[in-house]
Amino acid sequence: MSKPFSLQAVLDLMQTRTDEATRQLASLIAAEQDAKTKLAMLQNYRDEYGARFCRAVQDGLDHPQWRNYQGFLNRLDEAISQQQDAVRRQETRTAGGQAAWQQ
Repeated sequence: MSKPFSLQAVLDLMQTRTDEATRQLASLIAAEQDAKTKLAMLQNYRDEYGARFCRAVQDGLDHPQWRNYQGFLNRLDEAISQQQDAVRRQETRTAGGQAAWQQ
């Protein structure tokens, strides 16, 4: 009967760590893509709502309607800014996960 490879336990541990790092990196990449998708959706909605506002201005708006449009556009801009921050944070996490995976 052949002797088991004496470093098999070390190889198994390294394979387990590699598999876990790969799973974590895949999760980080998916979260980054999700954050970017949300940002794109917000930006598209902002563009559509801005175009709607321009059409409404051309058709004539009273002061309360103007304020409502502007208020909502401001909230959309703030949401976009917050989502841009979230994307940047997630990109940093992903880069860290890539470094860990490479090690």
